[in-house]
Amino acid sequence: MITKNKNPNRCKWQDIMYLGFLMLQIPNNTPSKNNIVIASNSVSATNEITPLAITATILLLAAITGAIFTETSLKGMLSLAFAIFAYIILPGYFILLNFKISSLERIIFGMPISITLVSLTLYSADLIGVRLSTTNTILTILFICSAALIAGKYANRINNC
Repeated sequence: MITKNKNPNRCKWQDIMYLGFLMLQIPNNTPSKNNIVIASNSVSATNEITPLAITATILLLAAITGAIFTETSLKGMLSLAFAIFAYIILPGYFILLNFKISSLERIIFGMPISITLVSLTLYSADLIGVRLSTTNTILTILFICSAALIAGKYANRINNC
């Protein structure tokens, strides 16, 4: 039996996602003086940092729980949590800041984008002759995040002209 959604802007897949990650959904109903405009999208800075902080807290709690209930050391679990956050979540989140989607969608849709983009960038650097190391991986992630923010600022400047 097919039922019609009461909200025409909301799909069934969004309902499923919001059930599992309801605590990450942060409404942006009140405009403030400190709004940052990125690619014609008015976004509050605190509303963009909060979902990342919640995600980092969840990963930290998962690492501590994993260290308690498994034989893995706390240092190993914390490094895994940091790697997941830095490699899988951050680059895609910064890239998707330029689109008008919710914070939850940025985190979820940014994961495959991050994995693909960081992996392809590191692979291309290896083909050129840059040695793969932890430092080069962190620099690549920082470069991707910075380039996404600069591209958003540049697109915003073009849209405002």
